[in-house]
Amino acid sequence: MDLHRGGQTLVLVTHDLTLAEECATRTFHLVDGQVALDTYAQAVR
Repeated sequence: MDLHRGGQTLVLVTHDLTLAEECATRTFHLVDGQVALDTYAQAVR
């Protein structure tokens, strides 16, 4: 995906952490509607 290089942002909502790792450079993990973790995808592994 070259969206980032082209200045584009994609918001993906998923429960599939593997998919999120493959698609994202940054992830937000929500607990009860609040951001519990804001990190770059590589750091979550």
